[in-house]
Amino acid sequence: MKKLYSIAMLLMLVASVSFLASCSDGDDDNNGGNTAQEESQVYTGTLRVYSRASLESEAPDVELTTPINGQAVNMARNASVFGLSIKDLVLEITGMGTTPPSTLSISDVPYTASEGGVCTVDYSCNVKIDLLGTYATVSKVKGTFTKNSNVMDLYILALGSPELLDMPVYISVVCPGTTTGE
Repeated sequence: MKKLYSIAMLLMLVASVSFLASCSDGDDDNNGGNTAQEESQVYTGTLRVYSRASLESEAPDVELTTPINGQAVNMARNASVFGLSIKDLVLEITGMGTTPPSTLSISDVPYTASEGGVCTVDYSCNVKIDLLGTYATVSKVKGTFTKNSNVMDLYILALGSPELLDMPVYISVVCPGTTTGE
């Protein structure tokens, strides 16, 4: 039972960490990222949580939660960084039930924009997030999104602490509802 509880804690933590962690290098003097040129957009798609086969792998392995279809993802961005937020996120852990609702956010993730409006994210970081004496570490945010349509394909990699079974986790946010890792 303790092992199942640890897995459930890891999933809740890593899902929270993935969006709560600001993978920036501690630049807190940007006044929350609000600039005169900030834009907002809502993407709608599917959120999934997978394990990874190993720490070195960047690929999803076993799906740990039921996919959330129709998930709204709010993005705020300026010319060089973006932030995402999801309100009232509830994960259903396979075989264990649902997690409490959480409002999750991530900020200050850099991206590169192309002339066609497709933006590329490939951001490595090492951010440890504490929660009730345990922690997880976010290591990467990678993928693409478009500025003028509902197209987003991002994934976030994280690793649980020893108390969370040292489990590497892959979280995917895909809009519109195409699949990742299948």
